[in-house]
Amino acid sequence: MTHEIFTKYVCMKKNLSDRFLSDKILIDKKTVQQSNKNNKFFEIITDTWLDPKTNQFFYIQHIKNLIDLYLIPTDSGIFINKDFLNVTNNSLFNVDNLLNGSIQITYTYIEGADATGKTTTVNGLAENGIITIDRCVEHITRIMNQNDKQLILQSVESFLIKNPNHKVIFLYVSDEQEHIKRVFSRERISEFDKNALSLQEKYLYTYNTLQDYDNLFLVDTYNKTPEEVQNECKRIALGKFVKTSFRKKINYKK
Repeated sequence: MTHEIFTKYVCMKKNLSDRFLSDKILIDKKTVQQSNKNNKFFEIITDTWLDPKTNQFFYIQHIKNLIDLYLIPTDSGIFINKDFLNVTNNSLFNVDNLLNGSIQITYTYIEGADATGKTTTVNGLAENGIITIDRCVEHITRIMNQNDKQLILQSVESFLIKNPNHKVIFLYVSDEQEHIKRVFSRERISEFDKNALSLQEKYLYTYNTLQDYDNLFLVDTYNKTPEEVQNECKRIALGKFVKTSFRKKINYKK
């Protein structure tokens, strides 16, 4: 890498990362091995990419089984989606600290309809070193756009069964009017946003049907601060929350 000033980002959305790279050109790939104080070796792969729109180079450091760091030259003009998390001044994301366990990978997916607080929750947790994933795109997010409830249940249940060590947290807003307010107060309102209420009904139906699975959880974000939601999700992700056997059907509060 050249001696430039970089802004460092991480991204908890795989589909967003894929979209970011879709019009970029991979120039070079270098692999190094690094060890931490316990003599555990980590593979670090550094990609060099070119952004054709600005003719600027940037880099991605893949720290195997930990995280990807996006190193974008400051003031390069390369567009970065607001959902990428800027960790330039966060010491947890210094490479040496990462290799010595500064973050915790939890294999927890944060799911839910639009405007329920997923990105805020995932990025807030990441800032404090708790790594979760914004959406389980292949097995849950995409299937939720189907109208066949049985197909939805089959896909989600199959994922829960095949991945018992992975947790799925559905975020929802229990008050319908609050949910509507959140959707339509967004700077940009997509067609997906407009379907947020009907989509949430599918998430609630799925949870009500599958709530006996120990790795499926539900968190209500209504009337809570982002920090309160993050703390609830953190307890679940770190295994500090035990589900009760009491079944309860969850619906919107009108």
